[in-house]
Amino acid sequence: MYRSNLIRAAKLLPYAVRLGPREEPSLEERQEEKVPPASKSSEEVERELRLKVEAELREAFDLELRALRDRLLAEQESWRRSFEEERTSLLEAMRREAEAAKRAAREEGFKAGREEGLRKGYEEGMARAREEVSERAREFLRVLEEVASSVRGAQEELLSQVEVKVVRILELLLSRLLRREVELDGDVIVRLLREVFSRLSDRDEVTVYLSPRDFRAFEEGRAQFADFLREIKSFKVVLDEHVEDGGCVVETRLGVVDARVKSQLERLSSVIDELLRGGEGA
Repeated sequence: MYRSNLIRAAKLLPYAVRLGPREEPSLEERQEEKVPPASKSSEEVERELRLKVEAELREAFDLELRALRDRLLAEQESWRRSFEEERTSLLEAMRREAEAAKRAAREEGFKAGREEGLRKGYEEGMARAREEVSERAREFLRVLEEVASSVRGAQEELLSQVEVKVVRILELLLSRLLRREVELDGDVIVRLLREVFSRLSDRDEVTVYLSPRDFRAFEEGRAQFADFLREIKSFKVVLDEHVEDGGCVVETRLGVVDARVKSQLERLSSVIDELLRGGEGA
């Protein structure tokens, strides 16, 4: 249940995170290449990164699942030993009680010197033994119920702990992938802006805040936005050192689109939390 939700989370990542960096070829590959390879399309890069994210999520989930299984097996083995020790103790106590009852009956019968005394003493002793054994059995059943309840509680607690760990692993993976993409792929801001611009409903006045590096990348790729810019009455790009590389803030008269890296990660975390909460209710 959780695995399917986590894979869904990877597929729902915002556009900026799904577009991955281009990996540099090794020295051997560069030496063997005679003709520079054609650059990958954005769809190919996106697909490769999505597959990589899903693979890492599966691996992280499987690791946590194996850890949970090992802990549960250890808990079950511990409780099994406790059950066996308690059962052995109860059987031994029952045996001792029965032997003591027999001895008491014989002694009482012999002292009275009558067969009736022997029979009566034996019956009374056995009655006491049965009552004591029944009491011990009831106590043992009560202990078993408490242990079973504790095991169920421990399993639920372990599952809850695993869920929290998976969420943290997801957040770490997504943060690492996004920041790695930003570091290695200077064109990520162009793809992000293309996605943000496509969703703007107000195209009268648009102001874009970018980091110094992304400001240069936008200017170099400005021709890609020619169709969009023709529809804008007033368009302005502002260099803002407070905006991280790979993110942007876009203002219109209707509001602000916050696509900074930090904000993207916070939204991703919210999506994952919502999916996990949905899994709990399933």
